Amino acid sequence: MGCKLRNGRGQGGSRLIIIRDIKLPVTSGPEEIIDKISKEMCLDKIYPGNSYPDFSYRVLRRSIDARKKPAIYYVYTVMFLSAREDEEHILNYYRRNTKNARIRKALDKISTEAPKEYEIPKCGSGKLSHRPVIVGSGPAGLFAALLLARRGF
Repeated sequence: MGCKLRNGRGQGGSRLIIIRDIKLPVTSGPEEIIDKISKEMCLDKIYPGNSYPDFSYRVLRRSIDARKKPAIYYVYTVMFLSAREDEEHILNYYRRNTKNARIRKALDKISTEAPKEYEIPKCGSGKLSHRPVIVGSGPAGLFAALLLARRGF
């Protein structure tokens, strides 16, 4: 199971709740994203009667899934933003109900760890015994060559 409910902290000490793999048609709007987040977070089980807490979201990543044409989807990774008490209540509910299949499925898509920012490695001060070799000229190889060139290699 992909349960990753750790002590990730956001701004102001609030928890971070990151939801990945939210798949919506490219024609969808902001209301559909909010509905999908509510469904993915199982808010109807946590708050019976659709009395969800006020929440917003921030898109961290958006990609396109065009593998099954003509059905083209956006796939989002979003940060769930709500009051700290509500986030704590939701995470506690998940911890108490891990035997529920729907909650287990939700836990596979939810993380409380802060997203990691890529940092370009610093140059070493010593002389290299061999010059760098890049294998391949695809996107990764070209990017590696660009980074090495910017670093003076």
